[in-house]
Amino acid sequence: MQRSSSILAVMVVSFVVLLAGGAGAAAAAVAQPAPLFVFGDGTLDVGNNNYLPGDEDVGDPPRANHPYYGIDFPGGKATGRFSNGYTMADFIAKYMGYEMSPPAYLSLSGPVNMNGFTGVNYASADAGIRNSTNAGLTIPLSKQISYFATTRSQMESKLGRLAMSDLLARSLFLIAVGTMDLLPDCNYFLTFPPSPPDNKTEVRRLVELYNASVTSLYGMGARRFAVVNVGLVGCGPTVDTRRGGGSGSGGGGGGCDAGMNGLAAEFNAALGALLAGLRSEKRRLRYSLADFYAFSNATFANPSAAGFVNIDSSCCPGPCMPFPYFNHPPCDNRAQYWFWDGGYTTEQAAMVAAAAFFNGTAKFTTPVNFKKLIRRKKGRQLQHFATAEKCKKMASSESEAMGTFLAMAALTFQVMLLGGAVAAGGCNGTRRSSVPAIFLFDDGALDVGNNQYLPSSEAGDPIRADHPFYGIDFPGGNATGRFSNGYTMADFIAKAMGLEMSPPAFLSLNNSLIEVDAGFSGINYASAYAIIWTRFSPDFHKHHAFIQDDAQSVSLPRQTDIPHLVASYGELIVQPLHGLGARRFGIVNAPPIGCAPAVTEQPHSHSPGGGCDDRMNALAREFNGGLGSLMVGLSSSLPGLRYSVADFYGFSNATFMNPSANGFTNTDAACCKGPCNEQFGAPCGNRREYWFWDAGHTTEKAAKLAAAAFYDGERQFTTPLNFKRLMGIH
Repeated sequence: MQRSSSILAVMVVSFVVLLAGGAGAAAAAVAQPAPLFVFGDGTLDVGNNNYLPGDEDVGDPPRANHPYYGIDFPGGKATGRFSNGYTMADFIAKYMGYEMSPPAYLSLSGPVNMNGFTGVNYASADAGIRNSTNAGLTIPLSKQISYFATTRSQMESKLGRLAMSDLLARSLFLIAVGTMDLLPDCNYFLTFPPSPPDNKTEVRRLVELYNASVTSLYGMGARRFAVVNVGLVGCGPTVDTRRGGGSGSGGGGGGCDAGMNGLAAEFNAALGALLAGLRSEKRRLRYSLADFYAFSNATFANPSAAGFVNIDSSCCPGPCMPFPYFNHPPCDNRAQYWFWDGGYTTEQAAMVAAAAFFNGTAKFTTPVNFKKLIRRKKGRQLQHFATAEKCKKMASSESEAMGTFLAMAALTFQVMLLGGAVAAGGCNGTRRSSVPAIFLFDDGALDVGNNQYLPSSEAGDPIRADHPFYGIDFPGGNATGRFSNGYTMADFIAKAMGLEMSPPAFLSLNNSLIEVDAGFSGINYASAYAIIWTRFSPDFHKHHAFIQDDAQSVSLPRQTDIPHLVASYGELIVQPLHGLGARRFGIVNAPPIGCAPAVTEQPHSHSPGGGCDDRMNALAREFNGGLGSLMVGLSSSLPGLRYSVADFYGFSNATFMNPSANGFTNTDAACCKGPCNEQFGAPCGNRREYWFWDAGHTTEKAAKLAAAAFYDGERQFTTPLNFKRLMGIH
């Protein structure tokens, strides 16, 4: 789709909200890194089996709490990891930014501590999907999930339901299980030699149980699943010993059992289909399926390419214990062995596999790698206020009404929230500062760089302003992500409040914990081309797009869409924010959207002579009328709500009628053509005389004049008062 049509569609349905002050500010500032929750077998176990008791009937569980396990772990400690050092769980955690895997669940002495919380590891060596697999010796997957339910309850009691739900939705749920279920010695439902009719039935049953497990986690709030399929179960020291070095194929030469590997391949195919189905059925469920089978096979086919010299034998044979139990120390060249013991890999193998799955190419992960899975996507900006539920409970009545919302909305929804004093020190802060804070949610009108951190997707690349000629008039000439030649309206509102510019882009903070102190200015969550009503994306472009790529005419939304859009603004923006403590809203209505270059420069027939499209402007006026009525009604029904509606339509129209009065010579064309890069030529030289910077966003000069009119101007363009008076500043 052409950039102009994208700009125009979003001009109708994007929004911005700035929140500041009091409990709302403190709550929004708490941005914890995404936790990691780990489920599976010994590939990921970091010590849970150490705490399992023995059983007189079945014996002792497999434990790795003795030498030579952990020989390469810091300090040479046997921590319970079935490895010479770190496991795949540790490396995934490291790539996420942690020191190592979160702690083993059974090692925790009490309820989880949410201060610095990194997640929990429930994995248990030799565990299976079936409860009967190695029954009595491990923690089966269903029990691991029940342990997570306990953790979830503890989290809810400390955070509150909203904050907990938000945290779980951003968390990574890492699962690697199924290998033991595919070994006949561990799962008596399998037959050996493999019998296709019997074992196909068992594979279906295992996938059904996997489905139930993922669905259960989803029901408790999990949304991002990193799933590792089973490897070459027919290859390895245990198989060689048990089968006498079978002659099948499967990746390692003469030591692999083709029947067992075929069973693994069948299970993996069914697992992939399961996850794809769940993705389409479960709202907001996302996943990455790591192909451990293919990665192992590729490594076994060419081990030297990955630095391995041995992919058949155990580096640490037998029980992997020193004399007198077993007189066979581990190999010295451990970094060149794939297998550490009879069934689990070395630290080196775990590291290279984790690297491929977390940040590798699409060769071994579907549909995205783990890193892309956990990257935040644009939209849903209000969810970062979920932690306000916790802070609201802790806030005193004195600070309850301290938040100030300066909202800017319209067919271009722009909401700004300006604050007076904010509590320093988070939810429990007792010191007060007079420094104002702003929290912004919007599209490109207020975006100061969030889109620069958004990954590409199947839909294409996010729209970014990280290249020349954007920012040409910004200090230093830097392209900061602002869709302007310089500052935006958000910057000028912030300047009027006494700040230097807009607060930083949320995604630029890299999940770091934010200190709410005297220097805190707020956070900018705005994202260019963000939308409020899902109806308009992506189907909006198919059924309601203003400009079709291959059409010569304009297709407008149905007239009945406007009342729904107004109602959605109340239901999806104002009311939720009010529920989180917002009381003062400054609303900027829709500009004459039919006059933007994205419209006027298109060869349609609804603006004779190349002027404005009257039908589109009529829609904007209809929306603006509904928006004004909405705010009047909400101010009566929502306790403590105050508002100011800024008439961006009226201000723009007055400027277009007499542009020279404000120093403009051009209010029709874009100063910077096309995608605003060198391919389309340099921008105009007289930028201060242009209203439009690109096809849908204003110049710095236009943003500055509009901000001044709305913040401290006469009542001609603000109702019932301007933003400054809304904040109580006289």
